[in-house]
Amino acid sequence: AGIVKPVLRLIQQRGDQQQQQRQDASGLPPLHRGPRVHLVPTWNHTFNYGSQSSTQRANILEENARKTAQITDFEPVDGEEAVVSEDAALELKNLVAEKEICAFLFDIMGGRFGTRVVVDSQDFPWLSQGSGDRLKPDGFIAHKALSELRDPTADEVLKGTRASVNGKPVHDRYVEDEVFMIEGKLGLSLKGQLELVDYMNLVGQGVYKGMVIGKEGFWLIKAHQWVIIERKRGKWTDA
Repeated sequence: AGIVKPVLRLIQQRGDQQQQQRQDASGLPPLHRGPRVHLVPTWNHTFNYGSQSSTQRANILEENARKTAQITDFEPVDGEEAVVSEDAALELKNLVAEKEICAFLFDIMGGRFGTRVVVDSQDFPWLSQGSGDRLKPDGFIAHKALSELRDPTADEVLKGTRASVNGKPVHDRYVEDEVFMIEGKLGLSLKGQLELVDYMNLVGQGVYKGMVIGKEGFWLIKAHQWVIIERKRGKWTDA
């Protein structure tokens, strides 16, 4: 499907950047250098918002994105299959719970990324925070060997509230290099965008990529320290 190539491209870009950082840290000459990213410091990058609510933070993030980010629409590719068929799109439209939407879409997306799997992690908190809390992106894409998969026949799977491929990364230390995070909502929302960017910033200070999904489509997002650099929007029925 058309979405596969841009997602894999984002994952590969992340791997290239991590390789670059490791080479720089070792003092060895880099194999290649990509274009530098120039960010406009429109707010405090330490994310010290004090008493601001999540709604206020989400609005600030979006306001900044509209000023500095490259925001584009996904361009369908002639001759390629859409991620979601017309029949599946009708079924998706009738779902009313966020967990059902995520499970439905993860199962459809699964198997399209070669050796990588799309894993439903809605029920498995796995991101560490300084306080010791464990946060849980709704899903992620990673190599199967880096995924700790759970029961594909659990009651939640049978009820449609958890995808058949579910679990968490085998260890937090793999997140920075290898895991492409996904946050799901009923519809594409600024709250979902903020949560995804928050998760990205828990794993490091580099440039990270992820995906927000909803009933009508998806955003592919690249961000650095709570500043969105790029966002591409597409519909599930786009080829």
